[in-house]
Amino acid sequence: MYGALRFEPVSAQIGDALEDLLADYRRSGDGSGAEASATRNGYPGTDGYIEFWSRIACEAWPERGFVRTDTLIAFRGERAIGDLRLRRTLTPDLERDGGNIGYAVRASERGKGYATAMLREGLRRAAEIGIRASAADDRDHERRVATRRREVRRCRPGRCRRRRRSDVAPDLGRDRIFVTLEPISPLMRDSLASFLDEMLARDGAHPPLEFARLNGYDGVEGYITFWRLLAEGPLPAGIVRTDTFVLLRDGRALGEVRVRHGLTPRLEIDGGTIGYGVRPSERGNGYATQMLRAALVRLNEIGIARALITVNVTNAPSLRVVEKNGAVVRDEVPADAGAVHRRFWIDTGGRT
Repeated sequence: MYGALRFEPVSAQIGDALEDLLADYRRSGDGSGAEASATRNGYPGTDGYIEFWSRIACEAWPERGFVRTDTLIAFRGERAIGDLRLRRTLTPDLERDGGNIGYAVRASERGKGYATAMLREGLRRAAEIGIRASAADDRDHERRVATRRREVRRCRPGRCRRRRRSDVAPDLGRDRIFVTLEPISPLMRDSLASFLDEMLARDGAHPPLEFARLNGYDGVEGYITFWRLLAEGPLPAGIVRTDTFVLLRDGRALGEVRVRHGLTPRLEIDGGTIGYGVRPSERGNGYATQMLRAALVRLNEIGIARALITVNVTNAPSLRVVEKNGAVVRDEVPADAGAVHRRFWIDTGGRT
């Protein structure tokens, strides 16, 4: 969840909340482009909206110009705040107007950061399925972020109530909107080659690369093949399922994060549930914190309630990253080569 929102696929189970949302759109004079699309194609009203967009989530309708599209309704508590669409592909018309992600917020809830939260959710889901997403109007999004910053600055003691952090979606920060977290893929070969070269030149070693080599997968192609195998199976004996995501900005690999679905005795000492690394030239920009937060969301989605994080006690930057994410110290244990690892628990629920 982002900005205290949860996202539900469109379905009959949320029909009452959706009907209220669509009615609010009409009262405000905005209407709903999604509702209008459903009506034009013979699916009127709330029930028609649900049937139409449920169909488009399962299959494209090319003769009518519709690509496969996931529709999600954003909720705050039991109240529907807005609707979000994630288009799996683009037509020439969508490239000009629409993009991969479309979203709307009910008039009474605008100016509270929900549009930013919805766009972030769309980008996160796009990254999970390997889409480098574009939105309909990035300038409109930047205007929303700038407006929120002005509103927060105007809140001074004695003048107005400063919003609680849970009321406002997190600031995306410096150019974060152009950063995506995507599953490792052969399409990233050149970017990962550059990333691995820099990691080796600066740190002298890259444990995930060494692990791939120990299991018979050499070079960049072998590295990609090995870590995809651990995500998709079949798994080699004694190795837990591991999802690997690469943080990209304009095609450049900034870092990578691994989400393990289980632990071995060795991983309990060195590795933990989540492992991450940032390109040396990009360290200090908050990317490790961003990747750790995304990994915690992923763990929560697959039903893992808390993550074990292991950090060398001499690695002060990484210690700060886990502490920012609400880590609780478990203990310190000896590791290989005389190192000492501090172990942390982090609850995976309620990520923002």
